[in-house]
Parts: sequence; C-alpha cells; structure tokens
Amino acid sequence: MRSAPVVEERGSLDDSLGWYNMGINLLNEGKNDEALSSFEKAIGGCPSSEVELRVKAQNGRGNALYNEGRYPESIVAYHTAIGLDPKSVSGRTLFNMGSSYAAVEMFDDAIKCFSQSLERGLDESEAELCEKQISRCRVLAREQAKRQARGIR
Repeated sequence: MRSAPVVEERGSLDDSLGWYNMGINLLNEGKNDEALSSFEKAIGGCPSSEVELRVKAQNGRGNALYNEGRYPESIVAYHTAIGLDPKSVSGRTLFNMGSSYAAVEMFDDAIKCFSQSLERGLDESEAELCEKQISRCRVLAREQAKRQARGIR
C-alpha cells in the first residue's frame, strides 16, 4: 500500500509565531538587533499561506530597522508588508513609514504617508502628532526646494 506524498509547507507556523512573539518582546525591550533577527527568522520560516503573520513580521522588522536608524531599509520593509496585503495596512504602519521618509529628507513621500495614515484609524493623540508631522514636512520640503533651486543656478 502506497501513501500519498506529503506536501511540505515552507516552514512551521508555530515556530514562526514563536519568533514573531520573541521579536515583539525584544522590540519592546529596546533590543532592536535581536528583534530584527527574530523577525527575519519568523519571515524566513513562515508558511507562504500565512500572509497576515508575514505582514506583521515585516512591520516589526521595519520598526526595528527604524529604531536602529536604518531608515532606507525600514522603508523597504514597510513597502514589503504593504505589497503582501495592501488592505491590511494600518495607520501606524503608514505613520512609521512617513517618519522613515522624513528621516531621509524625502518630505513629499513622508507627507503622503502621514496623510494616508490619518485615513487609517489613528487615535486622537497619534492624529495630532501626525498633523504636526505633515506641517513640519511641508515647511522642510519648501526649504529643501529653495536650497535646490539656489544650487541649480
């Protein structure tokens, strides 16, 4: 009697959940490098069918990279999460991505992210901070444009 071939998933959901939860705990403790490693293990071992967990782990990875000052890499992680499931993007993810864009002086992209985050359910204090960030980025974008215009002449 022959048994049916077993189709193996890419990884173990339980292991990936464990790595993700460890990453969250390490992130909360300010251990960003260790959190980053945990999120990457969660992503690498996560079954491809588990989109929600992969999105959360990419967002966690983005947060750890942001906290480390690795802003361009954090933007890539947030974009990856958005690409996996655009409908699941939270206001907080967009706010964080806007903060990363602002840190690398890409103010127009930051403004877009902050503006979209307001439409995605921030609480009152987060929305206030977001409005301030939009105002700051608009001022900085104008100053940047003036500097660039002077440099071209």
